[in-house]
Amino acid sequence: MAHFVHEHGEQVDASGNQIQISATDAGQAWFIDPNPLTDGNFAAPGQPERVQRTFIVDVTEVNDAPTMAAIASPMALVVGSPQQAVGLTGVSAGPSEDVQQLRLTAVSSNPGLIPNPEVTFVAGESTASLRYTPVAGMAGTALVTVTVSDDGGTANGGIDSAEQSFLVSVSETIPFELVIADGDKSVTLNTATIPGKWYQIRYSPDLIDWSVAIRIQATGNSFQWTDLGPPATTEHPSEVDRRFYVIEKIPPPR
Repeated sequence: MAHFVHEHGEQVDASGNQIQISATDAGQAWFIDPNPLTDGNFAAPGQPERVQRTFIVDVTEVNDAPTMAAIASPMALVVGSPQQAVGLTGVSAGPSEDVQQLRLTAVSSNPGLIPNPEVTFVAGESTASLRYTPVAGMAGTALVTVTVSDDGGTANGGIDSAEQSFLVSVSETIPFELVIADGDKSVTLNTATIPGKWYQIRYSPDLIDWSVAIRIQATGNSFQWTDLGPPATTEHPSEVDRRFYVIEKIPPPR
Protein backbone atom coordinates (compact mmCIF):
# COMPACT_ATOMS: atom_id res chain seq x y z
CA MET A 1 0.00 0.00 0.00
CA ALA A 2 1.34 3.39 -1.00
CA HIS A 3 1.26 6.30 1.42
CA PHE A 4 0.47 9.88 0.50
CA VAL A 5 2.16 12.52 2.66
CA HIS A 6 0.97 16.16 2.80
CA GLU A 7 3.61 18.89 2.70
CA HIS A 8 2.68 19.69 6.32
CA GLY A 9 3.24 16.09 7.40
CA GLU A 10 -0.29 14.60 7.24
CA GLN A 11 -0.26 11.01 5.92
CA VAL A 12 -3.08 9.25 4.04
CA ASP A 13 -3.10 5.58 3.03
CA ALA A 14 -4.29 4.83 -0.49
CA SER A 15 -7.02 2.28 -1.12
CA GLY A 16 -6.42 0.82 -4.58
CA ASN A 17 -5.69 3.80 -6.80
CA GLN A 18 -7.72 6.36 -4.85
CA ILE A 19 -7.27 8.64 -1.86
CA GLN A 20 -9.76 10.91 -0.13
CA ILE A 21 -8.84 14.45 0.87
CA SER A 22 -10.82 17.53 1.82
CA ALA A 23 -11.43 20.57 -0.36
CA THR A 24 -9.21 22.61 2.00
CA ASP A 25 -6.17 20.66 0.68
CA ALA A 26 -6.67 21.85 -2.91
CA GLY A 27 -3.59 23.33 -4.56
CA GLN A 28 -1.18 22.01 -1.92
CA ALA A 29 1.73 19.63 -2.47
CA TRP A 30 1.48 15.91 -1.71
CA PHE A 31 4.23 13.27 -1.92
CA ILE A 32 3.67 9.69 -3.06
CA ASP A 33 5.73 7.20 -1.06
CA PRO A 34 5.32 3.66 -2.47
CA ASN A 35 7.84 2.21 0.01
CA PRO A 36 7.23 3.85 3.40
CA LEU A 37 10.01 3.39 5.98
CA THR A 38 9.70 3.14 9.71
CA ASP A 39 12.37 5.75 10.34
CA GLY A 40 11.40 7.94 7.36
CA ASN A 41 15.01 8.28 6.13
CA PHE A 42 16.79 5.11 5.00
CA ALA A 43 15.79 1.94 3.21
CA ALA A 44 15.76 -1.27 5.20
CA PRO A 45 18.40 -3.85 4.30
CA GLY A 46 17.55 -5.60 1.03
CA GLN A 47 14.80 -3.07 0.20
CA PRO A 48 14.88 -0.56 -2.68
CA GLU A 49 15.66 3.03 -1.89
CA ARG A 50 12.80 5.30 -1.00
CA VAL A 51 11.27 7.06 -4.02
CA GLN A 52 9.08 10.15 -3.81
CA ARG A 53 7.04 12.01 -6.38
CA THR A 54 5.29 15.34 -5.82
CA PHE A 55 1.92 16.25 -7.29
CA ILE A 56 -0.67 19.00 -6.82
CA VAL A 57 -4.26 18.10 -5.95
CA ASP A 58 -6.85 20.27 -7.70
CA VAL A 59 -10.36 19.96 -6.19
CA THR A 60 -13.21 21.25 -8.42
CA GLU A 61 -16.40 22.41 -6.73
CA VAL A 62 -19.68 20.89 -7.96
CA ASN A 63 -22.98 22.71 -7.56
CA ASP A 64 -25.34 20.99 -5.11
CA ALA A 65 -29.02 20.79 -6.03
CA PRO A 66 -31.36 23.35 -4.45
CA THR A 67 -34.11 22.06 -2.18
CA MET A 68 -37.84 22.48 -1.64
CA ALA A 69 -40.20 20.41 0.54
CA ALA A 70 -42.92 18.23 -0.99
CA ILE A 71 -46.25 19.98 -1.64
CA ALA A 72 -49.49 18.27 -0.60
CA SER A 73 -52.35 18.31 -3.10
CA PRO A 74 -55.21 20.51 -1.81
CA MET A 75 -58.83 19.43 -1.37
CA ALA A 76 -60.93 19.46 -4.53
CA LEU A 77 -62.38 22.84 -5.50
CA VAL A 78 -65.80 23.73 -6.83
CA VAL A 79 -66.31 25.44 -10.20
CA GLY A 80 -66.20 29.19 -9.61
CA SER A 81 -63.84 29.02 -6.61
CA PRO A 82 -61.84 32.19 -5.85
CA GLN A 83 -58.06 32.60 -5.75
CA GLN A 84 -56.20 29.87 -3.85
CA ALA A 85 -52.90 30.10 -1.94
CA VAL A 86 -50.33 27.36 -1.32
CA GLY A 87 -47.37 27.68 1.03
CA LEU A 88 -43.91 26.48 -0.05
CA THR A 89 -41.33 25.45 2.55
CA GLY A 90 -37.81 24.04 2.76
CA VAL A 91 -36.50 26.36 0.04
CA SER A 92 -32.70 26.53 -0.07
CA ALA A 93 -29.78 26.62 -2.48
CA GLY A 94 -28.50 23.29 -1.13
CA PRO A 95 -25.68 22.36 1.27
CA SER A 96 -22.90 25.00 1.50
CA GLU A 97 -24.50 27.09 -1.27
CA ASP A 98 -25.73 30.07 0.76
CA VAL A 99 -24.38 32.74 -1.60
CA GLN A 100 -26.37 31.58 -4.62
CA GLN A 101 -29.41 33.38 -6.00
CA LEU A 102 -32.67 31.41 -6.22
CA ARG A 103 -35.61 31.68 -8.61
CA LEU A 104 -38.99 29.95 -8.18
CA THR A 105 -41.45 29.35 -11.02
CA ALA A 106 -44.69 27.36 -11.41
CA VAL A 107 -46.22 25.81 -14.52
CA SER A 108 -49.70 24.29 -14.94
CA SER A 109 -50.28 21.24 -17.13
CA ASN A 110 -53.78 22.57 -17.91
CA PRO A 111 -53.70 26.40 -18.19
CA GLY A 112 -57.24 26.36 -19.57
CA LEU A 113 -58.32 25.30 -16.08
CA ILE A 114 -55.49 26.57 -13.86
CA PRO A 115 -53.36 29.32 -15.45
CA ASN A 116 -49.66 29.25 -14.53
CA PRO A 117 -49.56 30.27 -10.85
CA GLU A 118 -47.75 33.31 -9.50
CA VAL A 119 -44.94 32.61 -7.01
CA THR A 120 -43.85 35.15 -4.40
CA PHE A 121 -40.39 34.61 -2.92
CA VAL A 122 -38.07 36.85 -0.92
CA ALA A 123 -34.33 36.16 -1.32
CA GLY A 124 -32.80 34.58 1.75
CA GLU A 125 -36.07 33.12 3.04
CA SER A 126 -36.80 29.39 3.27
CA THR A 127 -40.52 29.84 2.51
CA ALA A 128 -42.53 31.18 -0.41
CA SER A 129 -46.17 31.40 -1.51
CA LEU A 130 -47.98 30.37 -4.66
CA ARG A 131 -51.36 31.70 -5.86
CA TYR A 132 -53.72 30.53 -8.60
CA THR A 133 -57.32 31.14 -9.65
CA PRO A 134 -59.37 28.47 -11.47
CA VAL A 135 -60.83 29.61 -14.79
CA ALA A 136 -64.53 30.44 -14.32
CA GLY A 137 -66.95 27.77 -15.50
CA MET A 138 -64.26 25.11 -16.05
CA ALA A 139 -63.87 21.72 -14.33
CA GLY A 140 -61.11 19.11 -14.47
CA THR A 141 -57.61 18.54 -13.11
CA ALA A 142 -54.22 20.21 -13.51
CA LEU A 143 -50.76 19.19 -12.34
CA VAL A 144 -48.82 22.20 -11.06
CA THR A 145 -45.02 21.82 -11.12
CA VAL A 146 -42.96 24.21 -9.01
CA THR A 147 -39.26 24.59 -9.88
CA VAL A 148 -36.55 26.14 -7.72
CA SER A 149 -33.39 27.09 -9.67
CA ASP A 150 -30.04 28.46 -8.54
CA ASP A 151 -27.22 30.20 -10.43
CA GLY A 152 -24.53 27.61 -9.65
CA GLY A 153 -24.64 25.97 -13.09
CA THR A 154 -24.28 22.33 -14.12
CA ALA A 155 -20.53 22.11 -14.80
CA ASN A 156 -18.81 18.89 -13.69
CA GLY A 157 -22.15 17.20 -13.01
CA GLY A 158 -23.64 19.97 -10.87
CA ILE A 159 -27.42 20.27 -10.42
CA ASP A 160 -29.04 23.71 -10.55
CA SER A 161 -32.77 22.95 -10.16
CA ALA A 162 -35.30 20.82 -8.26
CA GLU A 163 -39.04 20.24 -8.74
CA GLN A 164 -42.12 19.46 -6.67
CA SER A 165 -45.64 18.91 -8.04
CA PHE A 166 -49.20 18.87 -6.73
CA LEU A 167 -52.59 18.13 -8.27
CA VAL A 168 -55.47 20.61 -8.44
CA SER A 169 -58.99 19.23 -8.99
CA VAL A 170 -61.99 21.40 -9.85
CA SER A 171 -65.43 19.76 -9.76
CA GLU A 172 -68.94 20.83 -10.77
CA THR A 173 -70.18 19.34 -7.51
CA ILE A 174 -69.32 19.89 -3.86
CA PRO A 175 -67.52 17.08 -2.02
CA PHE A 176 -68.56 17.20 1.63
CA GLU A 177 -68.35 15.16 4.78
CA LEU A 178 -71.47 13.99 6.57
CA VAL A 179 -71.30 13.44 10.31
CA ILE A 180 -72.72 10.13 11.43
CA ALA A 181 -75.87 10.88 13.42
CA ASP A 182 -77.01 9.30 16.68
CA GLY A 183 -79.63 6.54 16.68
CA ASP A 184 -79.24 4.12 13.76
CA LYS A 185 -76.31 6.30 12.50
CA SER A 186 -77.68 6.27 8.96
CA VAL A 187 -76.79 9.10 6.57
CA THR A 188 -79.29 10.76 4.25
CA LEU A 189 -78.38 12.99 1.30
CA ASN A 190 -80.73 15.56 -0.17
CA THR A 191 -79.97 17.42 -3.39
CA ALA A 192 -81.71 19.56 -6.00
CA THR A 193 -82.10 17.88 -9.40
CA ILE A 194 -83.40 18.57 -12.90
CA PRO A 195 -86.09 16.14 -14.05
CA GLY A 196 -84.83 13.73 -16.67
CA LYS A 197 -81.12 14.35 -15.94
CA TRP A 198 -78.79 11.62 -14.71
CA TYR A 199 -76.84 11.82 -11.45
CA GLN A 200 -74.43 9.67 -9.49
CA ILE A 201 -73.32 9.61 -5.86
CA ARG A 202 -69.74 8.69 -5.07
CA TYR A 203 -68.21 8.13 -1.64
CA SER A 204 -64.67 8.12 -0.22
CA PRO A 205 -62.95 7.53 3.14
CA ASP A 206 -60.21 10.10 2.44
CA LEU A 207 -61.11 12.36 -0.54
CA ILE A 208 -58.57 10.42 -2.62
CA ASP A 209 -60.09 7.02 -3.43
CA TRP A 210 -63.67 7.25 -4.70
CA SER A 211 -66.32 4.59 -5.45
CA VAL A 212 -69.77 4.91 -7.07
CA ALA A 213 -72.66 4.18 -4.72
CA ILE A 214 -75.64 4.81 -7.01
CA ARG A 215 -76.66 6.23 -10.41
CA ILE A 216 -80.19 7.52 -10.95
CA GLN A 217 -82.31 9.49 -13.42
CA ALA A 218 -84.11 12.30 -11.62
CA THR A 219 -87.90 12.32 -11.78
CA GLY A 220 -88.43 15.58 -9.90
CA ASN A 221 -86.75 18.71 -8.62
CA SER A 222 -85.07 16.97 -5.70
CA PHE A 223 -83.62 13.61 -4.77
CA GLN A 224 -83.07 11.89 -1.44
CA TRP A 225 -80.83 8.90 -0.80
CA THR A 226 -79.95 7.13 2.43
CA ASP A 227 -76.68 5.26 2.87
CA LEU A 228 -77.61 1.90 4.39
CA GLY A 229 -74.32 0.18 3.56
CA PRO A 230 -74.05 -2.82 1.17
CA PRO A 231 -74.64 -3.24 -1.65
CA ALA A 232 -74.39 0.48 -2.40
CA THR A 233 -71.38 1.09 -0.12
CA THR A 234 -68.82 -1.24 1.42
CA GLU A 235 -69.94 -0.76 5.05
CA HIS A 236 -72.81 0.81 6.93
CA PRO A 237 -71.97 4.40 8.00
CA SER A 238 -71.98 3.26 11.65
CA GLU A 239 -68.94 1.07 10.90
CA VAL A 240 -66.64 3.84 9.67
CA ASP A 241 -65.11 6.89 11.36
CA ARG A 242 -65.92 9.22 8.49
CA ARG A 243 -67.17 9.18 4.91
CA PHE A 244 -67.21 11.83 2.18
CA TYR A 245 -69.85 12.07 -0.57
CA VAL A 246 -70.07 13.73 -3.99
CA ILE A 247 -73.26 14.21 -6.01
CA GLU A 248 -72.56 14.69 -9.74
CA LYS A 249 -74.54 15.25 -12.91
CA ILE A 250 -73.47 12.70 -15.53
CA PRO A 251 -74.22 11.97 -19.21
CA PRO A 252 -77.04 9.49 -19.90
CA PRO A 253 -75.80 5.89 -19.95
CA ARG A 254 -75.52 4.25 -23.37
